[in-house]
Amino acid sequence: GCVYAASTAAYTALADIAKAHQTAEYKKRYLGSILRQDVGWFDTSNPQELSTRFGEAMLAIEEGVSFKAVMMLEAVYTLVFSYALGFYYGWDICLVVFAVSPIAGLSGAIAIFIALTAGQKMSDAYAAAGAIASEALSSIRTVA
Repeated sequence: GCVYAASTAAYTALADIAKAHQTAEYKKRYLGSILRQDVGWFDTSNPQELSTRFGEAMLAIEEGVSFKAVMMLEAVYTLVFSYALGFYYGWDICLVVFAVSPIAGLSGAIAIFIALTAGQKMSDAYAAAGAIASEALSSIRTVA
């Protein structure tokens, strides 16, 4: 119990440190790649959406390299070792579970597809709203 808690705290802290370093590097490179674009690129893309898209991209990268990635690795290792122990102690029941597990995997894949599709629609809507807000804020003039 104590060893598990200590190791979980250690890899969580290390994952957060790695996330901070990777996110800072991604931000530098992402902004640098935007600034290196030709002038024509800004005509084809909506410049007002850039700040919203930049923020969403950085949030997605932070979530990708955060604690969730470490938890996924832990889940995969748990699955593999659980099947190994299951085959060792009760191979017949484990075979039944192994045969039925693609159904659970398929339902999980469908749920992920639906979530990604909805997330992309939401991202597009936020980008359009951010463009409108950015344009409105840039159009405000101070009257003296």
